[in-house]
Amino acid sequence: MELNQTYKKIIVDKLYINRVGDSFNATLEFRSGDEKISAKLLEVQDIENLGEILCAHTLWLEKPDDGKLKYGVYVLSALHGYLTEIAFNSLS
Repeated sequence: MELNQTYKKIIVDKLYINRVGDSFNATLEFRSGDEKISAKLLEVQDIENLGEILCAHTLWLEKPDDGKLKYGVYVLSALHGYLTEIAFNSLS
């Protein structure tokens, strides 16, 4: 998954969530057209919105300017009728 890349008409194949201390790691695998993409979101604090990724038709990854987030460095945005944002510290 690449920074500032928009993935449209996605189909999520897998979403795994693992607890690591006080945060969570999420492994995501999805398809956008013929392309298969995977990403590991590290140190996700708020996991309530992770399930929204499963319904998304569009995903994109951003790194907001410093100080714009309460927590995290990156934001994964999922669009599926409304916008859901998931903040996390690093991407693998």
